[in-house]
Parts: sequence; structure tokens; C-alpha cells
Amino acid sequence: MTAIDSRPTSKKGWITALWVLALVAVAAAFAQTVVATNLIPQIYGTLILFGLIHGTLRYGVINLLVFIAICLVVSNIYENASILTGFPFGNYHYTAGPKLFNVPLNVGPFYFAMGYTSWQVASVLLDGADAQLQRRINLFALPLVAAVLMTVIDLSIDGSTSTIGHFWIWHDGGGFYGVPYTNYLGWTLTTWTFYQLFAFYLARRPDAVRPAPARSFFALPVLGYASLGLHVVAMFTTAASGSVVDQAGVSWQIAHIHEAAFLCATYTVVFLSVLALIKIARGDLRGI
Repeated sequence: MTAIDSRPTSKKGWITALWVLALVAVAAAFAQTVVATNLIPQIYGTLILFGLIHGTLRYGVINLLVFIAICLVVSNIYENASILTGFPFGNYHYTAGPKLFNVPLNVGPFYFAMGYTSWQVASVLLDGADAQLQRRINLFALPLVAAVLMTVIDLSIDGSTSTIGHFWIWHDGGGFYGVPYTNYLGWTLTTWTFYQLFAFYLARRPDAVRPAPARSFFALPVLGYASLGLHVVAMFTTAASGSVVDQAGVSWQIAHIHEAAFLCATYTVVFLSVLALIKIARGDLRGI
């Protein structure tokens, strides 16, 4: 990763690039209803690039690399532990490779794509908490809120991705459309762990968080986060009919899985994105 020029003219160019990437992610979420193709890989790829640029502008290269390292290492440890022991997510295995130990190589970057945008949205909802970690309440509240924000993304997508798509298989099925409740508890634990570690790291470096060049800088990751919910909403409009059977032998209607995902995404990811944009428009983040 190369350093991003901090001169005002250069920053303006990077902000323009971020706008393009954020809007591409949102457009891709809706475009899949037209092309009848799941564009989630393209959305994640866009958000990975977005996170690299936005994170460098916000924290600098070194601090962003620390975030990435903590995110990738912690998530890979927890995922491998669960595949081998069932803790913390439950008993499952991935069906695609190549893998790092038992986890596909693309899972780590996906954690970063979701993890960075969720962290930024949580910071907005807490009035710029990432720049105010010297306040003890922010030091612990920001990782917790960010962990829940990231978990609700999985709440919206896991049923279709695993039960329908079979990208990973839950050995014993589960009550939430073939997914066990332990999966979501595991997501919260995993994401809270790497967020909390990064929060401790940032708190020791009060000058690590750079001032935002414009108010729109905070809105951009919110749009990226929203695209992950809008993707689920769009999938609902093109859901196929029929049924699918999970590993426990339970039959689920495909349309019902997408309907539940649509409701989860609308009232969590999409609504929280709207709430964050309202807070930005109100000027709640002034001065950071």
C-alpha cells in the first residue's frame, strides 16, 4: 500500500475516487435486479478498495495496516477454531478454496470490507467516537456497537449464502433458516475482539486519527455499508421459487429465506445507514 498525498488538491482527488467507489457499490446492489446476477463479489471488491483509501486518509498507512492485521489474524483464528471445535460459531465447513488452513483466502478481505465500513458507521452513530477514544465510554462502546453493526450484515446474508448457496455448510442446520444462533453470537465475539484491540491501539495514539477533509467524508463509508443491505433487498425482488434442505434434513422455502433476509436488512443495515446519514446532516460530527 502506498502513502496517499496529504496536500489539499490530492485529497480532493481521493475524495472524488471514494465517491465513485461508494456509488458503484450502491449501484451494483441495484444493478443485480437488472442483470439477474449476484454482484456481491463486485460489491465486496469495491468496498475493499474503498476501505484502503478511506482508511489511509483517516488513520494513515501504518495505523490502517494495524487494523487490517488485527482483523485478518483474529478472524482467521476464530474461524479455524470453530471449524475444528465448534466454538464460537458452531460446526461448519467451507466448500470453496484455496484456503489458509481451513478458511478460504477471500474470507479475510471480506471481513475487512465489512469490518471497516461497520467501524466507521458505528463511529458516526456515536458522534465521532474513533477520534475521542480518550473517553472511556467510547473506548468500549465503539467496539461493541461496531460488532453489532457487522453482525446484522451476516444476519441478513447467512441464510441465503449458506443454506441456499452452500458456500459453507452448517453440519447440524439451525433454527434461523438453516443457520444456528451460535453463528451470530460468534460473529459478535469475533468482531468485538478485533475492534476492541484496535480501539486500545488507537487510544494510545491520540494523533493517529486525522481530521476529516469534508463532512461528506463521514457519509461515504455509510453508503458503502448501506450497499450491503441494499444488495439483500434487491435479491428479495428476484428471489427464485422452490425449496432447499439443510444438513439437519429441514426443508426451507427459498422465497421465505429471502423474505426474512429482506426484513432483517431493511430494519437493521439500511435503517442504521439512514440514521447515520441523518446524524451527519444534523452536524453532530462537527469539529472532528
